[in-house]
Amino acid sequence: MSTTLHPFTFQDIPLRGRILRMENIAQHVHTLHDAPSATATMLAEMLAAAALMVYDAEHRVSVNLQVQNVSSKAMAFAHCSREGHLKAYANAEMQATTFAAIGQQPDSHFAVTLDDHTAPQPYQSLVGLVKGSPTAALEDYFTNSVQTPTYFRVMTLRHPDGTLDVGAIFLQALPGLTMEDDNWTRMGHLLATLKPEELASTALPAEKLLTMLFAEDTLRLMPPETFTLQADDPRPRMLAALANVPVAELQAMLDELGSVTLTDQTSGKAETFDRHDLAHLLDADTTTH
Repeated sequence: MSTTLHPFTFQDIPLRGRILRMENIAQHVHTLHDAPSATATMLAEMLAAAALMVYDAEHRVSVNLQVQNVSSKAMAFAHCSREGHLKAYANAEMQATTFAAIGQQPDSHFAVTLDDHTAPQPYQSLVGLVKGSPTAALEDYFTNSVQTPTYFRVMTLRHPDGTLDVGAIFLQALPGLTMEDDNWTRMGHLLATLKPEELASTALPAEKLLTMLFAEDTLRLMPPETFTLQADDPRPRMLAALANVPVAELQAMLDELGSVTLTDQTSGKAETFDRHDLAHLLDADTTTH
């Protein structure tokens, strides 16, 4: 998946920003294909936010974002690993509602989990859902948990052929800029004018978008970073699951069907394993069949 990150700073305001664009995300994360439009949009926004957080942290952490309602069992998550592997999922209960509706329930929460492989355990923060969108929840996370005032916007653009593009932008205050500052308020008003066809589409170069959006300000644009994101590979997890199946049962399935096919719920991908793939799980006698 072609992905570009555009870092920038403001010359006269202690403020930094990032724009991330992800093209044709549904082609790579198959759970977005079959989900209702509102669910696919929510998952795409959460994936873009997770990816932006991973790359802004210079690949030091994996990021997992999850929304859940206890009583209805509605749940959705988006994950981006340090290596840029993406996966997302929303269960049937979540697909039957919306993020905003979940946010109105008292037993709902939004969890931000950062997994630094050098730390003894992941760091998790629970965020309120008062404002009813993943990006609003993330703004609260940065502002209250990280204590860094942040504007976060994610927009999706669905084309007639079903292609789904995503754009994300965040602005983060540096020391010397507070939420009471007129410049901070002005930035919020400017971001409110953004349209999906501007933020999510590569037809409008990021440099031009920034010049249009912040016409009154002098920006310093850093070189864009182009990198590759890809769907999470479920095959290793499936092999680990098959390792827990008794050898006799595996052998019986192979004798009857010739192979074993599993479908990963979080990606929608089906993977097939033949006798050669499973040889290490079978004893010496069964591998000779």
